[in-house]
Amino acid sequence: CQSVLDDPRISQLPAVFETDTRLPVATTFVDLRVVERRATFSRDIVQPMLSPGQQIWEREKRLRLPRRPAQQVLDGADIRSSVLIGGPGSGKSALLRRVALDIAKGRWRGAKVPLFVELRRFWARRSADQHSNLTLIGFALEERLPHLRKDPESRDRMERRLLKGDISGVLLLADGLDEISSVPEAVETIYGELEAIAHLIPWIASSRPTGLQRMISGSRRLELDPLSIDAIERLVIAWSTATGAPDGFAGQLYAEIAANSTLRQMAGNPFLLTALCYLRYANIDRPLPDSRSTIYQRLFEQIARQAQLRHSDRHILDGATYETLEQFCHALYADTDTPKQVFSEFDWQRLSGSEIDLKARVLPARLLTAFNENDTDYHFMHLSLQEHLIARYLLKSEIPDVSQLRFHPAWRSVFRSYGALLHSTGYHNDFRGLVKKLYDDVDLLGLSLFNLAEIFADAGIKDTTAWLGEDLRSRLWTMLTEGWNEIPAQALEALRVLDPEFLEAEAITALEELADDLAHLKEEYPEDFETAAFKGEPYQQYGFEETHAPRMLAVSYTHLRAHETR
Repeated sequence: CQSVLDDPRISQLPAVFETDTRLPVATTFVDLRVVERRATFSRDIVQPMLSPGQQIWEREKRLRLPRRPAQQVLDGADIRSSVLIGGPGSGKSALLRRVALDIAKGRWRGAKVPLFVELRRFWARRSADQHSNLTLIGFALEERLPHLRKDPESRDRMERRLLKGDISGVLLLADGLDEISSVPEAVETIYGELEAIAHLIPWIASSRPTGLQRMISGSRRLELDPLSIDAIERLVIAWSTATGAPDGFAGQLYAEIAANSTLRQMAGNPFLLTALCYLRYANIDRPLPDSRSTIYQRLFEQIARQAQLRHSDRHILDGATYETLEQFCHALYADTDTPKQVFSEFDWQRLSGSEIDLKARVLPARLLTAFNENDTDYHFMHLSLQEHLIARYLLKSEIPDVSQLRFHPAWRSVFRSYGALLHSTGYHNDFRGLVKKLYDDVDLLGLSLFNLAEIFADAGIKDTTAWLGEDLRSRLWTMLTEGWNEIPAQALEALRVLDPEFLEAEAITALEELADDLAHLKEEYPEDFETAAFKGEPYQQYGFEETHAPRMLAVSYTHLRAHETR
């Protein structure tokens, strides 16, 4: 376990954003909360005429599942294999690193030995070296005990002992299922191995929701929640302490975030919150970005500026290099058999179509990193940085061509960034064309509306009337409250993404308007009102942070409306 504590890839987050400071996981990580999404038998399948009210009630029960600290859910005498789901920058990788450190320090009850592995690194090794017999467990053992790389017989012998149960207390931590999702062979191999060992060696694997190809038998699904307002404050303080920010910096930044609903919503994402900390630290007088899209643009501008000053070289990440990097990132996704996140200098020379020197004009900006100092393969510090660059390259493409990408899991985040970039970079006619296309799509499941809400949210637009001729928030609220077949679940989540304050205000108003009917409904359906939302008690008592109140109010209202359909 000492090797885990000494491994900077586990114990420290990378030194990103052109700083020398690697953030220690032990002190900068803030506890995340998770909710278990239990797989349940869907009555919708065998009862297609199930009323909208009943469908809403089924979804409401799932939304009421308690949110608990991650270790409280994951640790125990009998650890269950779990898939940890979270969006880009939600803290999945940091959480797995924190779990590894806590186990190594003896702070877990159900595990004694952590085996941490990055799945894209495993697949890159297996593919490049053609180790057809190298298993995920075997690779994880080599990562922890490097001498086993030269002694495959001892490695295989130890793996057999693990699978037989001769070595107890082992927990496999597999980071990045979504990062191998576009490679069918990798999916088949890794998913198959996780299923095979699920009841022999417990594991926790992380993935974005769009990158999870299917649920893995023998496991449960856990979803990460956004940071609460208290967690946001703790992370700002931890970042400030770790980077040596001046006195008063953390308090001023937190106050600014807490007072602005847009900033507060973005700060619920740990990566975006870290970016906001960096941008404020780099330029104390410049206003913070008001949209996710602008955050990424400002990040690249600031990273390039500081790298050029640091190395006294104006060519580092200059305009020509930046354009080449955009083109290269797109080629990694579009011009290879499957989208790639790990690449070599040879890939750069082959796909960039440029004479620009990767080592001289890109690497000094610290956007890229290698798995260790001896590796010749690189990947971006954070996948969302690569996706932003791809989205920028797509600004040169036709909207119908780009729109098709949203149905591919590996491209969905790229498409979301692309839509917001059309607005933030001034392509307003193209932006209007894209959002109108999504708005007019015939989509029985509401997925296009959810895409639309994400794009508007990333562009910092809440009232969409100027772009659609209608306020999308009002349409989503109508869909939610009138129970349009399968739409309400998507409408609820889309409205939460687009404008949670609007959602809360509408739900409160609607509940107040129904107050006269409440007493009658309680008498007629008393069993349905034995839940937290109808008792008028604080949400926190039931495991819900303040950030979940709008969602809970909304489902409470839709439940009341459901009774009207009976």
